[in-house]
Amino acid sequence: MNLPALHQFEIQSPLSAEDALARISAHVIPIKYFRPRMAIGFFLIHADTGRDRFEGQVFGNRFDVRRLINYVNVFAPRSEGVVRSDGARSQIRIRMMLPDVVIAVAAVLTLVLLVGAFSSDAPPEAYGLVVLIAIAAIFVVLLGFWIEASLQEAVFREIFRA
Repeated sequence: MNLPALHQFEIQSPLSAEDALARISAHVIPIKYFRPRMAIGFFLIHADTGRDRFEGQVFGNRFDVRRLINYVNVFAPRSEGVVRSDGARSQIRIRMMLPDVVIAVAAVLTLVLLVGAFSSDAPPEAYGLVVLIAIAAIFVVLLGFWIEASLQEAVFREIFRA
């Protein structure tokens, strides 16, 4: 699904395009949908995680990745990037989106809230409460996304030496 980016930025890297792609490739492992993990409280520990580890793929001059983290966070952005040569340097354009599952769950919950609110015999004041709950839910989702996006942007800047 091609979703609109909630955060996008460009990095001017001193690395050549080939070196930039090699650097990101060194930090990316293939996607595993059932990665073995050991839960310790809120943290999920597995060997592949690290501040600068991603799962996804690098193909041609593009990459599509998601950061591997040791804690449960569905808001961790999916990042798509394009590396372009700019002489001896490179220009990396990165788009960050919410994961598809978050958007699907949010859409279903919104639909359930709306159908439930407008099919009941509740007084009109209750509709305002439903709207307030929906706005609060959107705020929480976007806050979680922006916290993770800022962490992930810092990691990309380190990887590409920007």
